[in-house]
Amino acid sequence: FTWQEDFDFLRGTGVGQALGVTNAPCTITVARESASPPVCYTDLVNMMVAFLPTGRGTWVISQSTLAYMLTMSGPSSNPSYLWGSAVNGVPSTLLGLPVRVTEKSPVAGQAGDVMLADFRFYVIGDRQAWTVETTQFDRWRYDQTSWRAVHRVDGRPWLSAPLTLQDGVTQISPFVILGAKST
Repeated sequence: FTWQEDFDFLRGTGVGQALGVTNAPCTITVARESASPPVCYTDLVNMMVAFLPTGRGTWVISQSTLAYMLTMSGPSSNPSYLWGSAVNGVPSTLLGLPVRVTEKSPVAGQAGDVMLADFRFYVIGDRQAWTVETTQFDRWRYDQTSWRAVHRVDGRPWLSAPLTLQDGVTQISPFVILGAKST
């Protein structure tokens, strides 16, 4: 159940499920620099430029994008500028912000495979605690037990549109995704 909630909070359509970040009207989609490799340093920079400067963002990347991210190099081909310390295994920060790798994001090259988000701007309405019930009566003659789990929850970004800065042109958002690669 929690796996599905996380999936919906990231990718839900808002119809019979939470409105996920990738489908929200306030999410800014940044066009990819190129189709190959699926992610490059310029893509990350463009995402940072479109991101609300809260200093509290988190990168959410798909498992299939991880290899491209780890082999990416930044200015002067210095990967430490991108990743920070790799002493304890896979680096936990990218451009100074935490990284979360998940199977719930789209595969490499699809829109949303790389996301920059400040989840403080995502609202979750939890209307009912988990209830789990069991009964033997409707299937007792077959030696089976019926289970029912109920949980009422919804979620959606707090904002309904990206924010427009004072210049009247520049838009920023607490939710930025990398668009699909063009063919």
